[in-house]
Amino acid sequence: VDEAVFASLVEDMQSIPGISVLLEAPTDASEDFQALSFALNIIGPDRPGILSEVSGALLAKGVNVVELETRVGPAPMTGDQTFFAEASILVPATVSMALLQEQLNEVADALALDIRVE
Repeated sequence: VDEAVFASLVEDMQSIPGISVLLEAPTDASEDFQALSFALNIIGPDRPGILSEVSGALLAKGVNVVELETRVGPAPMTGDQTFFAEASILVPATVSMALLQEQLNEVADALALDIRVE
């Protein structure tokens, strides 16, 4: 977003009553950022905080979530409430996929999720 437009956007957003908004302009945007595109799939028992935990692991590695779709529905065999998420992510070329998967596996183990990056 252009600097003048950004300033106007910040002003407009801060004038909305009843909400608090924090917007910051990027300070070190790089035009030569290289990333690889992957699909991220998450399935597991529904509970609060799933996206918070997964996005924290992604943030730690500098991964960008480009698109995200979530839903909750019955599991095919048991009928238990199950969380389903499909995302399109951009992983910086400098990030080790093995280390990213290891970090996601820790979240998956803690929350009884199946997390796949393809």
